[in-house]
Amino acid sequence: MIDFSDLAVEIEGADLESMMRREKIGRVEVVRTDITDENTARRCNRRRGRYVSVDGACEICDEELIDVVAGVISEFAKGAKRILAVGFGNDRYASDAFGQKVTELLRVGEYGERTVGAVTPLVKSITGIDSRCIVESIVSGFRADAVIAVDTLATSSISRLVNSVQMTDAGINPGGGVNNSQGYITKENLGVDVIAVGVPFVIAVTRLGGRKSDYVDFVTPKDVDGFVEKYASVIAKGINKALSCI
Repeated sequence: MIDFSDLAVEIEGADLESMMRREKIGRVEVVRTDITDENTARRCNRRRGRYVSVDGACEICDEELIDVVAGVISEFAKGAKRILAVGFGNDRYASDAFGQKVTELLRVGEYGERTVGAVTPLVKSITGIDSRCIVESIVSGFRADAVIAVDTLATSSISRLVNSVQMTDAGINPGGGVNNSQGYITKENLGVDVIAVGVPFVIAVTRLGGRKSDYVDFVTPKDVDGFVEKYASVIAKGINKALSCI
C-alpha cells in the first residue's frame, strides 16, 4: 500500500504500543513516537528519530500551543548557537505557503551568543534546483549547527487535516507526502541537527470507486488560507520563544 502521510501517528501495520506514549506538556496532551532502530523504521516507513504530535490543535488555545512548540524545539535544538530556519514550499499555492510564512515571522539576526538565519529555497519547479542542494550550500556557508525545517504535511485522516502539529528530529522529506520528493534533509546528509515542524494542510483522496492503494489526488480545505495564517503565526511564535531560551 502506498503511504501518503507524513505523520508518525498514522503509521500502519506496526506494533505502535511499544513506540508511542501520551504525555502532557502543560495542559496539552501530546503523543511521542520513538522509532529507535532501522528495522522498525523500514517497517513503519518513517525515519528513525523522535516525533511529537499534537492532535486537535484547532481546539487548543494559541498560547498553549505556542508553549508546546517552544518546549519541543528547545528540547531538540538544545545547545545550538547558529540556527538556520528553512521554510519549504511554493507560495503560489495557499496550502503550500506555510513554510515561507513562518520564516517571514521569525526574529533573525544575532542575539548574544546565538545567531538565527531564515531562508525560503522554493521548489524545484521554480528554481530548477533540488531544495536539498540549496539547503546544503546555505548550511555550509552560514556555519549552522542546527536547522529548523518548516513545511506543509500530508495526512490520510480527515480529522487531522489542519488540526495537528508534528515536530521531529528525524529530518524532513520535502514533497514526500504528495509523491514529489526532492530528497531527505537529515542530520546524516547535512552534518547538523535537523528539526522538522509541520502541519497537514493536504489530504490524499481516491478517485470515485478507487481503492486505497490508488491515491491520486490531494485536496485541501477551501478556507485553507486562514488556517495557514493561524498556524504560521503560532509556529513562528513558538520557534521565536524557543530560540530565546535555548
